[in-house]
Amino acid sequence: MTSSVRRWLPPVLAFAILAAAAWLLQRELRGFSPADVAEGIRQVPPVRVALALLLVAVCQVILTAVDWLAVRHVGVDQPYRRVGFAAFLGYAFSHALGFSLLTGAPIRYRLYTSWGVEAPDIARVVGFYTLTYWVGLATLAGVVFAVGPAWTEGVLPPFVGRPAGLLLLLLVAVYLAACARRPGSPLGQRLGLRLPTARTAAAQVAIGVAEWTTAAGVLYVLLPADLGMAFPAFVGLFVLAQGLGVLSTVPQGLGVFEAVLLTALPDAAVDGGVVAAVVVFRALFYLLPLFLAATILGVLEVRRREDALEHALATVGSGVSAATPVVLSGTVFVAGALLLLTGALPLTAPLGWLGRLPLPLLEASHFLGSVAGASLLILAWGLARRMEGAYQATVALLVVGGLFTALMDGNPSGAAFLFVLALGLRAARREFFRPSALTREPLSPEWLVGVVAVLAGTLWLGFWAYRDVTLSGDLWWRFALGGDAPRFLRGSVGAAAVLAAFGVTRLLRPPDQAAAPTDVDEAASRIIDASPRPGARLAYLGDKHLLRAKSGNALIMYGVAGRSWVSLGDPVGDPDDFEDLVWMFRSRTFRQGGWPVFYQVTPTHLPLYIDAGLALLKLGEEAVVDAQAFSLEGGARAGMRKAVRKAEADGASFEVLEPEAVRAELPRLRAISDTWLTDKKAQEKSFSLGSFSEAYVARFPVAVARVDGQVVAFANMLLGGDGREFSLDLMRYDPATSPPGAMQYLFAKALLWGKERGFARFSLGMAPLSGLESGPLAPLSARLGTLVFRHGEHFYNFQGLRAYKEKFDPVWEPRYLASPGGLALPRIVGSIATLVSGGTRSLLTR
Repeated sequence: MTSSVRRWLPPVLAFAILAAAAWLLQRELRGFSPADVAEGIRQVPPVRVALALLLVAVCQVILTAVDWLAVRHVGVDQPYRRVGFAAFLGYAFSHALGFSLLTGAPIRYRLYTSWGVEAPDIARVVGFYTLTYWVGLATLAGVVFAVGPAWTEGVLPPFVGRPAGLLLLLLVAVYLAACARRPGSPLGQRLGLRLPTARTAAAQVAIGVAEWTTAAGVLYVLLPADLGMAFPAFVGLFVLAQGLGVLSTVPQGLGVFEAVLLTALPDAAVDGGVVAAVVVFRALFYLLPLFLAATILGVLEVRRREDALEHALATVGSGVSAATPVVLSGTVFVAGALLLLTGALPLTAPLGWLGRLPLPLLEASHFLGSVAGASLLILAWGLARRMEGAYQATVALLVVGGLFTALMDGNPSGAAFLFVLALGLRAARREFFRPSALTREPLSPEWLVGVVAVLAGTLWLGFWAYRDVTLSGDLWWRFALGGDAPRFLRGSVGAAAVLAAFGVTRLLRPPDQAAAPTDVDEAASRIIDASPRPGARLAYLGDKHLLRAKSGNALIMYGVAGRSWVSLGDPVGDPDDFEDLVWMFRSRTFRQGGWPVFYQVTPTHLPLYIDAGLALLKLGEEAVVDAQAFSLEGGARAGMRKAVRKAEADGASFEVLEPEAVRAELPRLRAISDTWLTDKKAQEKSFSLGSFSEAYVARFPVAVARVDGQVVAFANMLLGGDGREFSLDLMRYDPATSPPGAMQYLFAKALLWGKERGFARFSLGMAPLSGLESGPLAPLSARLGTLVFRHGEHFYNFQGLRAYKEKFDPVWEPRYLASPGGLALPRIVGSIATLVSGGTRSLLTR
């Protein structure tokens, strides 16, 4: 199965399931009208609504307990107030829109990384609360279907319900037994999960069951009193409908949950009150928490600098701003859906003051309101990616859409919501800074499913509401105060036209062309030379492309091998431009059908890559020496001190040549390099390692060792632009004329040279695959990397390289690979090896 088929198969299945659910709903609701449902909503007793709200609050508390259990199990040290805040925001968003891996999980990543939690631990937290979700569902469904078949006769036949329940309980029992007998054993290799203790597993079951039971209770108390179904039986029906809705991959099981629920209920029980209860349930359980989350973040953004909220901001940390775009994008998506819904349904109240408005204004408001709703569905995707253009268009459409909403149904509450949302966006203005075009952003299949599901759902609701209206040709051109059906048809066409135009624009957009490696011009040179990162000077090798920020103050240097577009390290330049650059790079690679890859990135900027939807893999560790603390004195340096004295006794001397002096020595340096390559039977490397070219070597200072005045060893020096860090890159020596230990002598003297000139850090470079977790609880990728580190000496001197660098007592700093995961990862690693080796042929040689 090709990658494109795997990518689009879930959306196609979701559309098919959604169509089947629509057919079932059409059959179940053929005897009702929108007026019946509206009347049913008005007839829901306030005391039942209040009780439902109380249960929603209880369910939110239980959900925070799920996350608290997850962070305790993983070992993340965060206070409950932060965990609860992250859980509330994450669940509010994922419950409202679905796509938990695109919504709730990124919110947690943004918040937890701002609190100093490492990405692998966040992934384990996400995996653990997902496991708790399914354990609770399986336990509750198993008990209901296996223990009480009399309760569920209207839900599943006994010959299906009891075996299914027993099977689910057996699976839970196996899980609990495994936790009791082998706590800490691997569970979920990809995320590095481990089996919890028996006590934690029991808490998982209890919390999961409580969550599902409370959620079912929210809907049950809203249903008519004469439903004729006991609560245990209803719980069974609820978990069945919810489970099938989740498995369908339709966002939040919309339509699937309702179809299963209404089909399984006794025919005599299904009336306008039942349908109304489901509508109120979705509003209270899904939409209300999202609106509260958006309101909380909006208030914090508005009053961020005020002393009154200083304590609150200290509690939740800098992650507030990080999570704001994601939550606001979800709220805007819901706002677009509500605008489409308002345009699809007829007025159920008297026209009132709307009847005194000019008919053209009323007609235009319906049509343009639907157009605005469809546009907001697309713009919400851009908001999640912090796009400035999407922000400006969204604010304008929310204001205009608020006016349209008031004219569409005469209800000021919908208009007030849109106006408040526009104010919230204005307060968070600084979070939307990317100048990218929306038509150039890759649209995920999951988001496309949501957009199409909303449009299809509103079309279905409209045709259901006007099923008694004859769809004749002149209906399209009928304009009247009571002409709700014609207005729905025209608005639907307008909304569909917006989405079609967006799709056509993307299809007709010319693809980006992959350019040849980019020469470093004067502007790029200024960015590179000012960078505190010595490795940024590898751009002068001439083997990389350069992608610059819109401001011109930062860049990404990358190479292309196969489908992999590999950035060497983090972006270079102004950190304020890094986020925009990461998204620009991601968008460009996806438009070319490639994979965005960031190689050897630091922990500092991991949230940028997580936000871009990339997986993280630890590559190894970089050895960094405290240059100011380095000395040849002391017992620990006896061996190094002896090697330096022995080299000097053999006539060696150390010198650092400035670029002007390097040019005079280039013929000798070339001869040493060629001799070294021949002796080592090696090929020139590239990309992340220097290769000998006269233009590259002559650009930097070069440390040399001389014997009798002749250069016998050299290494070019890469100096950070702020004078704090330096490193040695291209290291070569003449085996015939160099004294023993020439390279150790060169390293030690270079370190002392940097110490004298005030450098604080000396980078010895990477030790690939070192420092990875190797225990039974480690992720599979880490354990495979450790295996290669220990037994791959025939291909690369992994352990010897680390042992050599250990002589300098460095601090080992982790370095990561950020890239698409899954089956693409082996090909990505192979592409990086090809780039570093200088080609496939060099890769196949030692």
